[in-house]
Amino acid sequence: MIAGIIGTEIVRYDIYGSDVVTANNMESHGKEGNIMVSETTKRLLETDPTLKLEFEFREDVLIKSTGKNIKGYLIISEAEI
Repeated sequence: MIAGIIGTEIVRYDIYGSDVVTANNMESHGKEGNIMVSETTKRLLETDPTLKLEFEFREDVLIKSTGKNIKGYLIISEAEI
């Protein structure tokens, strides 16, 4: 990941990298009102014992810059504990 300051009159901070591209693609292929995550993020969230999330497979998302398909999942609910 790369980060930097852009501009001199109006200074903005921005980040770049494959993780940013993946997150952007998850957002743009998601469903309004829902959160869509990659399979890697889904697995990470599932390891947290304090979270009881349920996921639903949405679609494979092509990351054009890498040529890879990444499975996208919607977080559909928090399961009852």
